[in-house]
Amino acid sequence: MKNCIVYPFLYNAVFSMGYAWTLELARRTNRSIKLFSVISQQHEDNEKEACYYAYLKAQSDYAQHYIAKHQHVPQVKLSQVCIPTEATTPYFTLAEQLVKQVEHQPGVLVVLQPELFSNDEQQHIIQSSPSAIILPEAIEQTPEDIPARKFFDIFLRSRHFRVPDTFIHDLSRDTSLFNHLTSFFGRR
Repeated sequence: MKNCIVYPFLYNAVFSMGYAWTLELARRTNRSIKLFSVISQQHEDNEKEACYYAYLKAQSDYAQHYIAKHQHVPQVKLSQVCIPTEATTPYFTLAEQLVKQVEHQPGVLVVLQPELFSNDEQQHIIQSSPSAIILPEAIEQTPEDIPARKFFDIFLRSRHFRVPDTFIHDLSRDTSLFNHLTSFFGRR
């Protein structure tokens, strides 16, 4: 799991924009992504299928808002982890299982959508993971958003914890915002 971004989600929560932002982060920093969710043993087959459909919807939203605006399609490795739990409501075990997955994994960056976790759960995840980013609440997408500008706007409004210097260096090499502004002002 080294140089990996872990993105936790629940199939019944809205996570498309946070997922799209995380894919852009992975593309810009050349990291792989591991999607992470929990499901109940009682409804394992149905919830695995629901996780997959939620992932497909998020991927579709990403393609609609981001890929169409790129010159090339980002190469991002995805793997989905669904952990069966005893609980009938997986929401209560998502933070606990996430901590178990990332606490002794160097080089892992966890990207959290704050609506899925209480403040105490967020603090526990931050303390247990090597590095973390908490996205701003209620990320919205509008048709006129420019992917590069939107990406950096969300990045600046996010909270960052123990993000390694190499990560910032990789991100700073991305010239898409500069290229966009150059082409925009060059047309005038």
